[in-house]
Amino acid sequence: SNICPDLYSYSICIDAWAKSKDRSAGERAENIFGRMLREPACLSPNLVVYNALINAWGASQDPRAGEKATKILDEMEQCSGVTPDRVSYSSVIDAWAKSEAEDAASMSEAVLNRMEELGSTKPSVVTYNCVLNALATSEDADSAPRAEAILNRMEGADIISFNTAIKAWTRSPSSDKAARARDIFDRMLESKFRPNPDLVTFNTVLNACAASNVNRVEAFQIAMDTFGILQRSEHLRPNEYTYGTLIKACATLLPQGHERVELVEQLYKGCCDN
Repeated sequence: SNICPDLYSYSICIDAWAKSKDRSAGERAENIFGRMLREPACLSPNLVVYNALINAWGASQDPRAGEKATKILDEMEQCSGVTPDRVSYSSVIDAWAKSEAEDAASMSEAVLNRMEELGSTKPSVVTYNCVLNALATSEDADSAPRAEAILNRMEGADIISFNTAIKAWTRSPSSDKAARARDIFDRMLESKFRPNPDLVTFNTVLNACAASNVNRVEAFQIAMDTFGILQRSEHLRPNEYTYGTLIKACATLLPQGHERVELVEQLYKGCCDN
């Protein structure tokens, strides 16, 4: 046949692999991309093709996904004649976040910084949240303050932004993780421009307290005060995770004795009644 695939044909095929969730999606899309470049018609990839290729690597869960996606972004910025857009940068960040690489959080943050410094494409809340999530699941000792710094400079941070920043403190080795998590929570309560805490917010603050192994008296006070606010809420009710986390907090933060046993029994009864 004399009919040859055009740019649109190739973009559809690459996008199909991006949506396939196949572990080989990145490699297969890359192969199609390479074939397109070798076409006698000298087809030049456009923004749609590049973004689909980045998405294919992000969807692949390949440990090389972040590195491969960044290489494509570099090519776009430096020599392709195609200017990356918000989707391009966000997709690279997403590829790093899903890659489970040790440096995924740092690399996600680096792409975000690059995006902010260029100024031509403003990060969306979804983009910021993707980086926050990478930091919240990172083993880096300083990931929590870095996540909070990103939250502080965001415009229009949503409930996911705040909850994820609090989650980062939950996983932090910091001795004041409970207080720092509660500080973010208090910011949500004090400003009419912030999203209202939801049940995930309350439970995540409680988890930060339960995960504390120093400043135990302060952490326990924060946990009980936060639980008290939840109990007084007109719109939210504690769930089984709330009670389970509080019981864990009792076991972690209170010394053995009658007081701890009595409080655990009360919480267990409250959970059953709830």
